[in-house]
Amino acid sequence: MPKRIIVRCLALLAAVVCMLAIFFFSSQDIWKSKDISGSLLQLVFQKFFSGLPAERFETANFIFRKCAHFCIYAGLSACAAVFLSTFRGKLRWKFGLTVLVSFIYAALDEWHQTFVSGRTGSFRDVMIDTCGALLGVTIVFFVVRRSIRKKLRTDGC
Repeated sequence: MPKRIIVRCLALLAAVVCMLAIFFFSSQDIWKSKDISGSLLQLVFQKFFSGLPAERFETANFIFRKCAHFCIYAGLSACAAVFLSTFRGKLRWKFGLTVLVSFIYAALDEWHQTFVSGRTGSFRDVMIDTCGALLGVTIVFFVVRRSIRKKLRTDGC
């Protein structure tokens, strides 16, 4: 099986796993969601920030949750960009499409949250997600572009 097909399948699988993770976490009511992020953050706080006052925990939990938004969408868009990079065509169109699809998925995810007990949709979260998607796409863009240039140099000599 060609390497391109293997990469395509693995990237698609990873993107679907990211999408399922996003849906799973978005489907939890606010108390379960805060409990999960709070438990993870509590471990980090105990390990690295034991001297900080307890009232800082809520602020840290808010920041932690927003960073999670950013990171999962960076991962999702990176996987989607790798998937699309295995097809012929201009990279900038593929990566623009990836960011657009990530934006739409983020907006649909926030809309989905309006149906979950205690949760609300937030355009701010859509924008955080989209910024994460931009980072993921940018990293993949530079890696793919660099590998194409390297291949052209080795083939051209």
